[in-house]
Amino acid sequence: AQNQLHFTLDNLKDKVELSILTLEGKVMINRKIDENSTAIDISSLDSGVYIVQLRNQDLMVNKKIIKQ
Repeated sequence: AQNQLHFTLDNLKDKVELSILTLEGKVMINRKIDENSTAIDISSLDSGVYIVQLRNQDLMVNKKIIKQ
């Protein structure tokens, strides 16, 4: 379970770009999301703190996650 990042987007009208970045800003994973509920495989990431960034034309949201 710690190798999967699960999330649900309400009222998804447009495709959303999901990026997982290091704290230094390096993009580790970049995906286009067009489903309301999605799981992203993060098994390739080392343990540490990352920023999950969700973007579409109207909005940008950043959340910090810790991978153990």
